[in-house]
This record gives sequence, structure tokens and C-alpha cells, in this order.
Amino acid sequence: MSKRKRAKRVSSTAPQWILLVIFIAYEIFAIIFATAGIHTPVSLVAAGIYSILEVLLSICLFRTPVYVHGLVFIGQLILGNVCRNLPLMVIFAILYLISVILLYYWTRDEKERHVYVKKDRVSSKAKSEAHSEKDDSEEKKSDSDAE
Repeated sequence: MSKRKRAKRVSSTAPQWILLVIFIAYEIFAIIFATAGIHTPVSLVAAGIYSILEVLLSICLFRTPVYVHGLVFIGQLILGNVCRNLPLMVIFAILYLISVILLYYWTRDEKERHVYVKKDRVSSKAKSEAHSEKDDSEEKKSDSDAE
């Protein structure tokens, strides 16, 4: 592999690690703020479990249309208002949105690679079909010349 390709690959993965560190830092902030910063009693274990559930929800709903994520966000805010715990729900709704955005960012490169692989497969199939058609036409031509 050339140095240019290696440098490009390293530079493309560097922002992903930075985003991962930011995501982990926000999740730790959300857990600490949920247990200490809000005046409602929330245990550290409950806040940790809720943050993990938010991330799992974002993974499960990742391939859905954008409006579904908006509905989930609004639903969380309404639920927080109904339960009289709006600041906690705002923090975890933001955690949900950040995880969806990061999933989109991380899989964007993967989608592009799959598109290129599919194009390569299609072009190789087209080439093999073109060669087989060419061979068939040459066989027919040789058969007609032999007659």
C-alpha cells in the first residue's frame, strides 16, 4: 500500500476516534448530571442503564426515516414533562440524537464501500456476459463459415 493511501486511511479514521471520545465524554456527563445535578432522586445504576438503553434504541431505529427519530425525540421530551423530570429526559434525548448522528457518520463510509463493491460486481458480470456473447457470436460465425 502506498504512503498516500495509508495517510488518507489514517486521516479518515482520526475524526471517528475524536467523535467516539466526545460521545463517551457526553455519556459520562449525562450519567453524572443525572445522579448529582438534578434534584430528583436517580441512582447511578438507573442513569447508566438508561443511557445504555438510549444507545440501544438508536441502534435499533437507525435505518428508519428521519421523522421517526424526531418523533422519538419529541416523545421523550413529552414523557419527561409528564413525569416531572424534564431536564433528565432532555439530557438523554440529546444522547439519543448524538448516537444516531454518530452511527450515520460511521456507516457512511461503509455504504460508499458497498456501492463500489456492487459496481465492481456489476461491471465484472457485464464483462463476463459480454465475453460469453462474443464467444457465442464467434461460434455461430464459425459454424456458418464451415457450412
